[in-house]
Amino acid sequence: MASKFNPPPNWPAAPDGWVPPADWQPDPAWGPLPEGWQLWIDDAVDPPAVLGKRNWFARHKVLSVVGGVLVLGLFGSIANGANGGSQASPLVADSPSPTAAPAVATKPAQATTAPAPKPTPTPTPPAAPVIPPAVEYAGVGDSILAITKPAGADVAAIVTFTHQGGSNFAVWSLDSAMERNDLLVNTIGVYGGTVLMDKRSADKSSSLEITADGPWTVKVASVQSATPWDGTTPLTSGGDNVILYSGKAGAASVTHDGSSNFAIWGYGSRSDLLINEIGPYSGTVRWMAGPAIFEVSADGGWTVTLQ
Repeated sequence: MASKFNPPPNWPAAPDGWVPPADWQPDPAWGPLPEGWQLWIDDAVDPPAVLGKRNWFARHKVLSVVGGVLVLGLFGSIANGANGGSQASPLVADSPSPTAAPAVATKPAQATTAPAPKPTPTPTPPAAPVIPPAVEYAGVGDSILAITKPAGADVAAIVTFTHQGGSNFAVWSLDSAMERNDLLVNTIGVYGGTVLMDKRSADKSSSLEITADGPWTVKVASVQSATPWDGTTPLTSGGDNVILYSGKAGAASVTHDGSSNFAIWGYGSRSDLLINEIGPYSGTVRWMAGPAIFEVSADGGWTVTLQ
């Protein structure tokens, strides 16, 4: 009958079907054979061997626990061999003794990669405002002129007029019922200037009443087309004009060298009449912070310098 190798539980487990060579000797570190243990058993007679194992386990509970840890250690050695190390046989002589503290298999530390820093988003500059194109008209003498405000019927607009006659030149803004809203221009002879139309929210002008004795032009534009100024340098101009201001509040030095009415209105968080004089002027007035619109009425040259 065939016999098979039967190592005790305190020895390393042998692979299935393993047969010791003729000159093989067990490692002394494994300890002696348990009393009555048979290294070779009849392959056909299993119950006595099993019974022998059970009896031995009953007498050696401590050794059986250590043997179990030893088997786990061998599995770790095999795993290390599969990862590139030397793979040990289950019966290698450097296995720990049953009474020694089993070596604890440690898992190699895995390298950690620091997360890449998130790129700082580049701020997108605000898009430049889209300014609707101005609408231009021309005529001669007295007229009722239907107009279109480029930015919309419900918002303010600036209007630039020219007149080449020698007599009275006056312009009224009219609503849809042909009622007068505001007197925009009232002068004698040649004229050129820019004024603010529909400064009051209730005003929605759709026509102009023009009194003239010569040819004239009308240019209706968005308030965004007004003369820009941020207050960092002095502003020099002449005649009627509209300023689109974007600077800080402060005291402003103002001069005027004309001979007729000189007035400055400010429109921002509030409406404010800053100056209302006749003839030459020099003085310092309050100047509100932007965004704001300033309307200047003048018949000569003028300057504004923010202190």
